[in-house]
Parts: sequence; C-alpha cells; structure tokens
Amino acid sequence: MRRAETGQTEQVTFTIANLRAVAARDLFALLDVEVRVAGLSFWIMGVQGRRARNGGALIQLPTYRDTDGKARPAVVLPEELRKPLVDAVMEFLAEDGAVERRYRA
Repeated sequence: MRRAETGQTEQVTFTIANLRAVAARDLFALLDVEVRVAGLSFWIMGVQGRRARNGGALIQLPTYRDTDGKARPAVVLPEELRKPLVDAVMEFLAEDGAVERRYRA
C-alpha cells in the first residue's frame, strides 16, 4: 500500500517484555517488543541481544533460515522505526545490567 507524504508524524511507543538470558557464543539475550503506532500494536518476538566483536553489544531483529540455509531478516523496519527500537532495547538492557550504558556526548 502506498501513501502520500502528508508531513504528519505518529507517536511510537515500545514495551519490552520477556527478557530471557541465553548462554551462547554471541547471543546473550532474547526479548519481545510491542510496537504501538497510530493506535495499532504488534509484537516482534525474539529480538536478539548479541555481543559485538569490539566488546560492546548490538541488537538484531529476528531472522529465519531460508531454503538455501541463509539467515534472512524476519522483520524489516524503516530506519526511522528501527533505530528508536534498538535504542529502547539497549536502554532496557542497560537498566537490567545486561549491558553497559552507552553515553552520548
């Protein structure tokens, strides 16, 4: 569905739930995120907290294995929605003590 640009914005809220610790090489947490936008809500199940190579952490949306065995994104979000979701999950994990808080200058 295509929609004309109107210049209007919608408030988006995230509710993070069901944090599960995972003892795997790179994966350390799984969480579920409710996304509310324009009066509608949907859940993204299995958001992943992963250890980054630089010693930090990164958030990855769920993936699935395609018929060729390659991991593919199960959810594709526009950057305007993905970045705030990642920031909210990182803040949640920092409050939980699962990751170090990122400081912004």
